[in-house]
Amino acid sequence: MIWHSIKREQEKKYEDTWNEIEKSLENAKPSGEEDSPNENVINAARKWISYLRKNHANEPPALIVNEPGGGLIIEMRDISKNSDSTAITLYNTGDSEITDFIDGRVVCLEYISFFPPE
Repeated sequence: MIWHSIKREQEKKYEDTWNEIEKSLENAKPSGEEDSPNENVINAARKWISYLRKNHANEPPALIVNEPGGGLIIEMRDISKNSDSTAITLYNTGDSEITDFIDGRVVCLEYISFFPPE
């Protein structure tokens, strides 16, 4: 009985996290500064978040930050292993990549479609 209560509580936290992420992207607008994400990046990030929420509901991103050269980075962390993470980087140029890290080291980097699979 306690397990179900803990599980529901955790699912509620995931739901709240997803809602906050979607709300922050919903109101995002390009600032016009060179290193800020452009409209295409913001739209792609919204689609990626929607895709991730559908396919990885119990693994919300840990953070979304500006990419210093222009764009956004969506980072997911494996909560069972503090040092493992995956980052989807969307660049203002229309390029995008997914990077896997273990202990802070890149173990895999692949170029991916700017928009997620439908």
